[in-house]
Amino acid sequence: MTARAPELTAPLELIDEETFTRMLRYALATGGERLHFRPGARPLQQGMGPDRELRFRQLTGPDTTEIAGFFLSRAIVPQRLRDETCDAARPLYLYYELPGEALIEAQMESTRGGIALHLDVIRPLAHPHEVETIEP
Repeated sequence: MTARAPELTAPLELIDEETFTRMLRYALATGGERLHFRPGARPLQQGMGPDRELRFRQLTGPDTTEIAGFFLSRAIVPQRLRDETCDAARPLYLYYELPGEALIEAQMESTRGGIALHLDVIRPLAHPHEVETIEP
């Protein structure tokens, strides 16, 4: 009978909302326009310049489910629909807001291993007095 080697790795902890928010702020600071979160892959940022993987481990299915939960907990339900019993047929707008910084819109799809999330980073418009126009 052979002895088993002791487990040397601790179980992975799920991504937390603070880490997720840091990724969003990093994307804002570096010109990111779209973020991708997929089980089995590292988070990916697209935008200014070439695509880049964020410095985070490969995501698991529970990680992406947790990220989806961040959006669902903040889902915007129009006031007029909040008390309706037939709300299942109504659209649910999946936005995550960083107040004063950006609005993040999510598109989710079922994929092998869990949920894939594709996030669009929507920056606020400049104040009208800061917008320059070029006249002919």
